[in-house]
Amino acid sequence: MIKDDKFSDVLGTLHKLTSAIFSDAIQRKLILDNLTEAVFTVDRDLKITSFNKAAEILTGIKEQEALGKSCVDLFLPAGDEDFCIIAQVLREKQARSKLTRHLQVGDRLLPVLVSASPLTDNSGALVGGVQSFQEIQEIFQRQLVLDSAFDGVFTVDLDGNITLFNRSAEQLTGFKQDEVLGRPFTEVFYAPEQRSDAQETPLMEAMRTGRPVSEECVYIRTAAGNLLPVSVRAAPLFDARGVLIGGVKSFRDNTDRIQSNLILDHIIDGVFTTDRNGHITSFNKGAAGITGYQPEEVLGRSCHELFATDRCGANTGEKGSGVPEAILEKLIYLRVREERRVPVTMSSVPMLDSAGSLLGTVQTFRDVTAQLQHRFILDSVTDGVFTVDHELQITSFNRALEKMTGYAASEVLGRKCSEIFCTELCGSENCPMARAIISGISPTMHNLNMNGRDGRVIPVNLITTALLDDQGNVIGGVETVRDLTEINELRRKLSREGAELGILTKSPKMQRILSVLPEFAKSDATILILGESGTGKELIAQAIHAQSNRNDHPFVAVNSGALPDTLLESELFGYKAGAFTDARKD
Repeated sequence: MIKDDKFSDVLGTLHKLTSAIFSDAIQRKLILDNLTEAVFTVDRDLKITSFNKAAEILTGIKEQEALGKSCVDLFLPAGDEDFCIIAQVLREKQARSKLTRHLQVGDRLLPVLVSASPLTDNSGALVGGVQSFQEIQEIFQRQLVLDSAFDGVFTVDLDGNITLFNRSAEQLTGFKQDEVLGRPFTEVFYAPEQRSDAQETPLMEAMRTGRPVSEECVYIRTAAGNLLPVSVRAAPLFDARGVLIGGVKSFRDNTDRIQSNLILDHIIDGVFTTDRNGHITSFNKGAAGITGYQPEEVLGRSCHELFATDRCGANTGEKGSGVPEAILEKLIYLRVREERRVPVTMSSVPMLDSAGSLLGTVQTFRDVTAQLQHRFILDSVTDGVFTVDHELQITSFNRALEKMTGYAASEVLGRKCSEIFCTELCGSENCPMARAIISGISPTMHNLNMNGRDGRVIPVNLITTALLDDQGNVIGGVETVRDLTEINELRRKLSREGAELGILTKSPKMQRILSVLPEFAKSDATILILGESGTGKELIAQAIHAQSNRNDHPFVAVNSGALPDTLLESELFGYKAGAFTDARKD
């Protein structure tokens, strides 16, 4: 429908075109018949000169019946209302618009909205007039339909002037219908810097291409001068003959969605949502950073096919009601860009509507590559290692400590270390871990006993250190635990051997010699021990004496280097009486 003061300009242009360019009556009729409103023109004497198809349909009068007749005679007044307002317009030479009148159509009075405007030639002389009319009920019905829509909706004519504006559009933008009807929509909704010729709006594109256009984020200006983020759907409008007559645009406030996306994008973890079929519907920056995919690459794609995991989307294992079960902190491996596999902890929660029906799922995941690397490093250490937070609750527990204590990591994580190890210092002011966390002091070492799972006492050596972040803040503590059981047993063994033999050795040859000494000690035979000077022959002799049945008698060591060969030979192998001084007997 042509509105208000634009009506005169449009019809004036139409008259100039039809008189100067389209002098042919057939072409003039085509222009009028393309109008959606009922329109007729008159000459200066109010004789009807044209009568378009919309007028024929609305009045039931054929064009041939109307041509040449007086407008006043053709349309009888209903009561004191004069339907043919063009007569008054020609007298006053001033356009009138949106007047309510009643049109006699058969036996019924039809309420219509009437507008009229004078027509002048190039010199400004009055040559006639034009009147348009449209059934009010049709306008109201159309407006009621639009006002029932949740989205803001408006329509425009071929020049981009707003022709309809629904109630939701009023509420979203702050503009009243009367403020925008007849105005170019670009002037209403876009700031001057947004109205450059190079920038084509979705509605312009839809009218140019003849195809629907949609955009998820467009900013339009409100009555208050603020920019409102909206999602837009625009489409061309065609009449019954397929002729373009304008366009329609619906828009929805995207503020909540943008705020939600901004919040999600500030979450370090990856977050995405899926519909009930497992297709991705949103994808935050954290998810893009972990996977290498941008949102536009994944939206609408199957989560399961993209990431190659069954812990994805709505197919995550279902309850009896058909609703997928929630998954919390499940370690899985996602396939990401370039076919890499990334370890993540995945949580999945179903999204339900108010009736409990499944809408989709929310998936959150965290890259745990660094944590796994740290865990693998700790598990490769032969000493036991565990860490705690400020509350002395255990946050990690390596494999060597599991083997040492008998506890599994899953049993102790989150529990206080004093509940697990039960040492004599646990819970006291001398607790090494507590002191390290409070003071942030350098590593300290302690030897003490702790209890294993089976109650056995384990002698250990502890090295305790505070854990610091990059800014030097204490965030917990770490303790290295070394089992001293074998070391202490070895010390006791060595102590026993040292007491028995007086000899400590690691040499396999010496250990074999020492192992046969008890047999030699049982013999009363003379034993010859050979070896270079300083190799410990006397020590071997003492060990034999200590294990013999004569160990309660003195052991006399003689330096053979101080004895003559003959004397040594005589003492070892005997001599005759008188062979030398004091040799008194054989």
